[in-house]
Amino acid sequence: MALPAEEPHSTDSHTVTGRSLLLVTCAAVLLTIAVGGGLVWWIEASWLPADRRMSGVLDAVKIGLSVGAGSGGVFALYLAWRRQRAIEADHDRQERALAQQRSAAAATERDAEARRINELYTSAVDQIGSDKAAVRLGGIYALERLAQEITGQRKTIVNVLCAYLRMPYDPDGAAGERQVRIAAQRVLAKHLSPGSEFWPEMSLDLDGATLIDFTLSGCELADASFVDAQFVGDCVFDGTEFAGDIRFDEAEFHGSSSFARAEFRYSVLFNNTKFNGTTGFSGCEFHSCSFGGAVFLDYANFSGDGSKTVTRFRGIADFSRADFGGHAVFWDSDFRYDARFSNATMRGISDFSGTVFHANAFFDNVMFTHESRFRRTTFHAGESGNAVAVFGHSLFRRGADFDNAVFHAAAQFEQTVFYRGGSFNGATFDREVPENIRAFLP
Repeated sequence: MALPAEEPHSTDSHTVTGRSLLLVTCAAVLLTIAVGGGLVWWIEASWLPADRRMSGVLDAVKIGLSVGAGSGGVFALYLAWRRQRAIEADHDRQERALAQQRSAAAATERDAEARRINELYTSAVDQIGSDKAAVRLGGIYALERLAQEITGQRKTIVNVLCAYLRMPYDPDGAAGERQVRIAAQRVLAKHLSPGSEFWPEMSLDLDGATLIDFTLSGCELADASFVDAQFVGDCVFDGTEFAGDIRFDEAEFHGSSSFARAEFRYSVLFNNTKFNGTTGFSGCEFHSCSFGGAVFLDYANFSGDGSKTVTRFRGIADFSRADFGGHAVFWDSDFRYDARFSNATMRGISDFSGTVFHANAFFDNVMFTHESRFRRTTFHAGESGNAVAVFGHSLFRRGADFDNAVFHAAAQFEQTVFYRGGSFNGATFDREVPENIRAFLP
């Protein structure tokens, strides 16, 4: 037969309190008896006169009772302290239990939210992959709503939209694809523009994408890459702020393109980019920029915007090997560091009137096939005082106008060819005037 289970030892607070109560009560009674009895004994045994012993005994009894009353007060305080501790312990247990319940509820809610987001995201992506334009369009707007609602999903959804735009595009292919692509572009433009629905710090990866009438005017974005992208129709980036590194290498703009008053805070690369239509960079703010090997088939404007705003190049500006098929206008521009136009080709009018070069200006081996203007242009000696303005081995097929130009930097025109002569009326040189230029001075 099995033995009955042993009763567990109880440490219930009420049991402990009962025992404590008994002990304190006994202690108070014993203390009262001891104090009172001791005093009575001492009085009886003292040498007090007989007529005074009775009053002494009564005083002893009073003292004993006072001690007992005091002990009772201490006991009352003790009981109150025990009661408060029990209340606080019970409150702590309740708080811990409530915290556990809240934590479990929050975890459940997070799991449910994660499942909901995943379902919405998966459904929208599936829609984008549909062979029906209307369904794809619905998927794009579903992703937009999800990104607007869930901040943490925005970068992922922007990447999805970019991936869609990078997919091959056939203008004669699926019906409605043009409208779907334009819708995806508009979603990006809408949320990259500061306002109530702004998505900050977004990066774009549109390498190889086909973009139709693309516009990001007034937008703000971080890094962006448009390498080998095809811009069909007109493209507008007016007033756009690029906070990170930007790349347009090998891209082609089939229509006009405008970057008026855009700000490039870090490096921007347009190497071997082809601009088929008019191109405008008026009033831009460049830091380090490179247009090496870029082709401008039409008018290229890097001048001021008609107000007090001028185009500023705060870092190295590299236009080496660039081919300007139309007019190249840089008047009133400001080059803070080296300006490199080595081996460039200027097929139309090139106008640098009023431009200021604060460091080296390299125009060596440049082909000027049309009229070139450097009126009132200033070539500074730079911080080191050793900056140069180099036009060696360049060819000026038509007029070369340097009227009122100021050469604080060392001017170099070795083996420069002027087919129709050059004009240097009012030009000043702080250093030695090049031998082949003296003939053009008044």
